[in-house]
Order: sequence, then structure tokens, then C-alpha cells
Amino acid sequence: MSIPGPARADRGGVLKLAGLGCAALLFLLAFVFALVVFGTKPQAKLLDAHLAALAAGDLETAYQYVEPTAISKDDLRSMADGLPRAWKSGKHSYQAWELKTGSARLGVVLTGTDGKEYDVSYGFQALDGAWKITDIEWEANLLDAHLAALAANDLTTAYEYVAPSNISKDELQALLELNPQVWKAGEHSKPSREKRTDEFVLRTAIQGSDAKSYDVAYVFHRVEGAWKIAGIESKNLGFGAPLAIRAVKVTQEKVDGGTKVRIDFEVEGCAVRRNGNDLSVDVSLKAKVVAPDGKVLIAEKELERIQRPSPTPNPTVTANHRYTIPETAGQGEYQATILVDDVVSGKGVSQVVPFRID
Repeated sequence: MSIPGPARADRGGVLKLAGLGCAALLFLLAFVFALVVFGTKPQAKLLDAHLAALAAGDLETAYQYVEPTAISKDDLRSMADGLPRAWKSGKHSYQAWELKTGSARLGVVLTGTDGKEYDVSYGFQALDGAWKITDIEWEANLLDAHLAALAANDLTTAYEYVAPSNISKDELQALLELNPQVWKAGEHSKPSREKRTDEFVLRTAIQGSDAKSYDVAYVFHRVEGAWKIAGIESKNLGFGAPLAIRAVKVTQEKVDGGTKVRIDFEVEGCAVRRNGNDLSVDVSLKAKVVAPDGKVLIAEKELERIQRPSPTPNPTVTANHRYTIPETAGQGEYQATILVDDVVSGKGVSQVVPFRID
């Protein structure tokens, strides 16, 4: 006696159930693998408690798992306040784990309250018999959000990550409009991080819509407890250099009654004033000259006010100082000081230029 096989429709249902069963089994195996690999690690258990405290807004408890000599409480607060949506949900999974003698690093993917994923890397060290968090690499998420907003042409959101006292909204808009090919694609390499005393720098290569690569460095400062973009620098595009005096050259010419002195120089990193689509610079140049005997010959006198159109949002201004040193001032070492006031940004820079008259 033969037993009839299932109808075609029934066979399809059996295959579908089998597929669902395989998927469930794979999920279970992945969960068990993660539990075995990460769940038993002391660093993962420590991080679970740390992240739970951050999600609850309990900074004091979260800081108990941190080594104070490596990460200050202000740094941790800036992290929590700088990207709150990443920490508030408390949902996370482990991505990668690396163990060395006395140290470890654990990669974490946070699922934010906005449903997006945020990659964070935690460094640990074994100190006095206990594991402590000694490094947290999270800052790239700020840059990701800023660049994503620029790619979407959402200037308002992009500017939320910028320090207004350092970069105006008009300057950011000028940067976006003058180099649209850089920001529109929205693709960039994983940033490298350079930590300094009161700032950090993220360097990334942005893949432009023109298929070219643009190296850009973002300088972050702490502003009212949160890290903000305070500088954008790119040699490829010729913008973002800090206000500085460069290429100084001194020439002299003997004239009746004294010596004519000319000091040529360049001013990098000038801010621009925006008027519609037009950009312009406004720079005040002052000079101070001290004679060998200490007498002040010129006391911070404005020699020139440069107000002119600018082709770029961060131009270099070529300028010079010219004055005549009378013979009565004597021979010897003179100290000239170049003083530059950027009227647009309110910043200033100076440089002492020694010269000798024989």
C-alpha cells in the first residue's frame, strides 16, 4: 500500500516552513555565538553596565567604569551630550573584539533612538586587577551626521555640528555652494583621529560626485560642553587654513635721511563676508616698529585696510608694510611687528619680524 505524497501546494508550504526554520536556527546560532564570544568577556559585562547607565542619563554610574586619568568626566559628558540619540535607547550589539596583554578593544554598534546605527570603539586596560575604559572612539559619528546633512543639502542640520563663534552659517553655505562636487556624494573614508589637549582632529577622504578624492581635516573644539566643528581645512581645495602670516620678506633701500623698509607677506585663512552670491574680505593691517634703543617709532598704526572681493571662502591676502626709518634712530637690530585684524571673523594674528640697519 502506497502513501500519497503531499499536494503541490502542501509541498510549497513545507518548503516555506523549512526555510523559516533554517532562518530561525541561524539567528539562534548567531545569538549563541555572540553570547559565547562576547557575553562571557569581562569587558562586555562592564560595557553593558556602562551603556545602561548612559541610557538612563546616570553619568556618575557610567563614569565608575572609566579610568579618570585617561578620560575626564567632562569628556564623558561631552560625549553623552554631543550625540544623545546614540546612547539613549540602550540598544547595542558587539561587532569586533581584540585582546592583548593587559588591554582590549571592543567594537560596539549602538542603535539610536532615531533607528540609525552608530559605530563606537571602546578601549580597555587592566589596572590594579580590574578592567577600566581608557579610550572611546565615537567622534566619527558627529562627522558622519554633518556630512550626511551636507549631502542632503540640509544646511540647518549640518550647522548644528558647527561652532558658531568659529564658522558662520554664511561661511558654511559658501563652502557648500563653491564646491558642490565635494559634498553631494555623501561618501567618505573612515576618519583618523588625532587627540590634542583642548581639541581633536578628524581627517577623512571625501569621494566627490566628480569621482575625485578630497582630503579634508575637521578640527573640533568643546563649546558649552559639546564638541563642535571649529575648523575645516583642505589643501586640495585651498580653504580652511587658520589665520596666519606667511612668506615674510624684508627689503631695504637707502634714501636721503634714512632707510626705506618694505616687508612683504601673505595672510592665510581670512574669513569672508557674504552678500548674496558675492564674497569679500575685510582685513586691517597695522604695524609696530621698535628701535635698537627700545624707542617705539611706530605704535600699532593702521597702514592699510583691505576690502575687496574674494573668489574663495577662505582666501589668502597678499600685502606689505612700507615705512622709512630715519637716520637719527641709529644703527642696529630693529623689531617690526605685523598685526592683522580680520574684521569679518573678529580674529587677529601678529608676527615679529626682526631686521638690521647698518
